[in-house]
Amino acid sequence: MRTLLQIILFLIFASCSQNKSPAITKVELVPQDKPIAYVERGPMKVYVQANGRDVKDFDNKLVDYFSLTKKAVQSFQQNSKLKLETELDREKKIMGLRIREVGDNPLGLKTGDIILAVGKDKVSDPKHFEVFYEDLLRSGKETISLERRYRPRKFFYNIE
Repeated sequence: MRTLLQIILFLIFASCSQNKSPAITKVELVPQDKPIAYVERGPMKVYVQANGRDVKDFDNKLVDYFSLTKKAVQSFQQNSKLKLETELDREKKIMGLRIREVGDNPLGLKTGDIILAVGKDKVSDPKHFEVFYEDLLRSGKETISLERRYRPRKFFYNIE
């Protein structure tokens, strides 16, 4: 249930910051005996719109789940070609970190993505991203909120 609220708040925040981003138009609680989907979110049904049209199956389009091994994470951390740069919004406020170069990676990140937050913490300096590796290796799970092509995305990582 907590994860769903994080997704909802992320999508609402993102929809306020960009006109092209999806906006949640309705959230409805579904009776326990008629579950919609559970994917770690509980029995909620969420309606999302982008550019005035419903986004069908938005979980598959806006949320990604990754299962990684500790070895893969440590290898990427040590051999990473990840180059991050502070990204400013139109009002010259720090928005997050733009990925300038990423190379091959198991994290699903692409050049041009803007990392907005690691877990619940907004990132504003490339050094802040190091917390991601530490938290992922320590707790076995972590999230990254990002923007890709003006659309919000949420990546959930889990260590197998």
